[in-house]
Amino acid sequence: MGEKEEQNSNSGKEPSSGKKQASNIKPLSTNKLIVAGVICVMAYVVIMFLGVARAQLSEIPLIGDFLTLPGFESPMFLVMPFFAFFALFFLIDWVRNGFELKLSFGMLCLIVLVIFVLLSLAAYYVALYWYISNFALLQGIEMNPDQVDLWGKLTNSAFMLFIWGGMFGVLGRYLVEKINL
Repeated sequence: MGEKEEQNSNSGKEPSSGKKQASNIKPLSTNKLIVAGVICVMAYVVIMFLGVARAQLSEIPLIGDFLTLPGFESPMFLVMPFFAFFALFFLIDWVRNGFELKLSFGMLCLIVLVIFVLLSLAAYYVALYWYISNFALLQGIEMNPDQVDLWGKLTNSAFMLFIWGGMFGVLGRYLVEKINL
């Protein structure tokens, strides 16, 4: 009986080999969260500026294709950048803690940014294709994937604001990490 009690008390002290160890990454301090809020507001102002200056930016070749954001026509357009900013801002820490990657923080942010943009564009294309093809099916029209105007529809939707908000979220998380507070 004494041996079983001794084994139980020793097993509580030693970490099991099957479970992941908690990483040494500290949670964000209050000061860093305040800086994140300020960065979010600044990013929101930039996104609003890009939406308001849409007509002027669309006349610039090449740059106008990437920076024209839809005007704020719906409450959803106002909320999307905030949601995306904080979703991606905290996703970086979740990825870093959950997967225990051996990458530098800057490289992790870059990889998350690229994956986010690619998955966002792919998800929007799939949703748009299914929506248009279902509409075409109801009308009795043949539909092929080349008929989807991805960029034209994306620049007029709230999803573009979501993508920009997420990109600013990754950038904001990188800046907060590099600021010593």
